[in-house]
Amino acid sequence: MSLDSAVHSSPRATAARASGQNSVAALFTLVALAALAVATLAGPVHAQKSPQPAQQPMQAPGAVPTAPLGVWVDDTGRGAVEIRNCRDSLCGNVVWLQEPINAKGQPTTDGYNPDASKRTRPVCGIQVIGEARLQGDGTWDNGWIYDPKTGKEYDVEITVLKPDRLKVMGYKGVKFLSKSFTWTRAPSNIVRCDQTTMQNAPPVPKAAASQRAK
Repeated sequence: MSLDSAVHSSPRATAARASGQNSVAALFTLVALAALAVATLAGPVHAQKSPQPAQQPMQAPGAVPTAPLGVWVDDTGRGAVEIRNCRDSLCGNVVWLQEPINAKGQPTTDGYNPDASKRTRPVCGIQVIGEARLQGDGTWDNGWIYDPKTGKEYDVEITVLKPDRLKVMGYKGVKFLSKSFTWTRAPSNIVRCDQTTMQNAPPVPKAAASQRAK
């Protein structure tokens, strides 16, 4: 046996190799423990620096609800009302009729009005909405609405559903037995009976006809 193999196979050489291996294992263990300690200490610091969820923007306080101003075709599609500001409330007048002239060739009149002195006045131009005021919930209420088709007057609440849709609710004192209708914004080219010769007033486009609200 050679001297080199004898040295490596001797008990002293074997012990030296074992000691070296143990030293290396211990070194790796210390490195692993140190890394674990660093990760543990760094964890809370990293959590503190993590971004917070963005807060939702708040609505501007005191935003004024959209007023139902403009010309609106009623639920029947046979008449249109212009709603406008009247001091501190809303009012509305008839500005378009599908049939502004009756079978006799005369202007359609307010023939069902309970006031006999008003039954000969033309429906075009009469006021049919008044005194509706803005409420805390964004509706326009505590006003009145007049229906020339029946000659009856009701309390009214008006709600803007969409830029081109209104809910018009008629009631008598309490809303338990109310009726609601949807009015649609009139087309910009509608021919107004209060500004032109009524005989030339065309029918309202079908796209502008409203549907009764359920």
